[in-house]
Amino acid sequence: MGRPEKPILTLNSGLYALAHWLRQQRSGAHLTYAALAENTIYTQTTLQRATSGERIPKLPVVEAYARGCGADVREARRMWRNARWIEHRTLHPRSPASPLPELVTEPAELLAALRELYYKSGAMPLDEIERRAGLGRLPHTTVHRMLHGTAVLQRDQLRAFLEVCEVPGKEHEAWMKAWLRVWRYRKQDQHERPLSPPAETSEMNFDRVVRALLSDHRLAQRAGDFYDRQSERGFDDALDAAMASVYRYKRDQVLRTERRRDTVQLTRAQRRRDVVLGRTAAG
Repeated sequence: MGRPEKPILTLNSGLYALAHWLRQQRSGAHLTYAALAENTIYTQTTLQRATSGERIPKLPVVEAYARGCGADVREARRMWRNARWIEHRTLHPRSPASPLPELVTEPAELLAALRELYYKSGAMPLDEIERRAGLGRLPHTTVHRMLHGTAVLQRDQLRAFLEVCEVPGKEHEAWMKAWLRVWRYRKQDQHERPLSPPAETSEMNFDRVVRALLSDHRLAQRAGDFYDRQSERGFDDALDAAMASVYRYKRDQVLRTERRRDTVQLTRAQRRRDVVLGRTAAG
């Protein structure tokens, strides 16, 4: 018979519940830590430390522990997330409450709600979120910008984020509606603050340039790259800067095209003039 385990000493009620639950699962499965280690990829020491209550173990360790005992892995994740959320609230007691998804109307509100969801779901490492979402669905750089308030997730990215956070399916619709309201808000805001063409090109047909810009899908990557480099300036400023950069790029294309057209027309006119003058002189 092994030595009795040390008492779980922690002020985090969620961590206490998690450690106690894990110990119960191992005891119920009649496994020693050595036998449990054989059922997982982790060492006996790592598994023992997971139930010590000294610190919150990593999520993969908790999942492997529960799986090795034949316990409910989803319940293990729920308890782990609760422990992490209690720890976050203890360390940040004055963090403002975020709005419910049903009340979100603006980008800042959606970002605040998603940050709170991130912490409530355990605030797992960003590369772990990317791995769990699946290849290419939710890049960790995108989640990083979202958490810092410089990027709003696309619709498919939001759905992947909800899945990683294990938000119940019945709640997804409220989040997707919130995203749609934010998207409409941004479109309306852009319409009320149109990007004015530079003064030196005021004689150009601005509508024609905009139509050309929107029809050229290859410029989307250029806008995205510029936005990534400028994201530290804040969401609105970075978006405006990206649009301005792409506008200038397309404007210069149009200007070069018109200059070439004007040059060709001028050359043809000069040639016609020379022909006419030559014929007149000859006559």
